[in-house]
Amino acid sequence: MGNFFHLTISFIIGTLVILMLVRLTMNVGDESNETNIEQMVQSNLLNLTSTIENDFRRIGYNSPVDPILIADSTIISFTADTKLSGKADTVKYVLADISSALHTQNPNDRSLYRIIGCDTTKIVSSGLTKFKLKYFDINDIETLTPVFVKSVSVELRYESEMQVKDHYPFFEKSFLIKPRNLN
Repeated sequence: MGNFFHLTISFIIGTLVILMLVRLTMNVGDESNETNIEQMVQSNLLNLTSTIENDFRRIGYNSPVDPILIADSTIISFTADTKLSGKADTVKYVLADISSALHTQNPNDRSLYRIIGCDTTKIVSSGLTKFKLKYFDINDIETLTPVFVKSVSVELRYESEMQVKDHYPFFEKSFLIKPRNLN
């Protein structure tokens, strides 16, 4: 009877150890998945930031007219030689509404369009949840009058398409650009 008791206790302890190892493996897998998603979100945000910074720094480059055409909180239109061809194009960034990214799990996703001349490119089709622009004059006072704009503040929030543990991992970035050709 003593052997049966020891065997039963050993079986119970062994089962508990196996269950703990399975749970540990699941937790490590979940954490690894969340880390991978966060790295992807951060990488996407950095790529978007780079594109916006490159375009916005060229506002007014090789432009014979007032460079900023539209200055709104989610839309900007300006002239710039983004292709370095010696000829200015009209560049427009437009944040679409939430219905533009219905193919993702994240209900806050929005598409961001970058239009150069007649070419429309959706540079972000999912993940972007905030694209807010503010414009400042020569005295760093906020303005919406295109001719007075000397710098542009950009606020971005990029979230994962997939929910992880009841939330969408995100990264935010804010930056100020003072294009040389506006000063």
